[in-house]
Amino acid sequence: MELYLEHSITKAEFQHTAAKCDGEMARIQEAQRDQTAQSDLPEVRLRQVEALIDGTEWDDTFYRHILERITIHPDNTLEISLMQLSQSLCYSFGQSD
Repeated sequence: MELYLEHSITKAEFQHTAAKCDGEMARIQEAQRDQTAQSDLPEVRLRQVEALIDGTEWDDTFYRHILERITIHPDNTLEISLMQLSQSLCYSFGQSD
C-alpha cells in the first residue's frame, strides 16, 4: 500500500499483489481449518461410537459390517452373532405377567 501511495508501483501492480496476498491468506486459513478438523477427528469418532453404543444414533452401514445375524428363539432367548467372532452372544428374557 505504501509503495502505491508513493507512486512507486502502479494501481494494476498493487491490485495484482493484493490479490496474490488475499489468495495466500485464504490458502493459509483453509490449511488451519483442515488442521483443526484433523485434530478434532479422534474426538468426533469417539462421540460417534458412544452414540452408537448408547442407542442415540443408528447407523445401518456400521451395523451391517459388524452384525452377522440376530435370532429370536421361542424360549425368549436372543442370539446375536457378530462378524469375525466364533461365538454368539445370548440373552434370555423372562416372561412378563
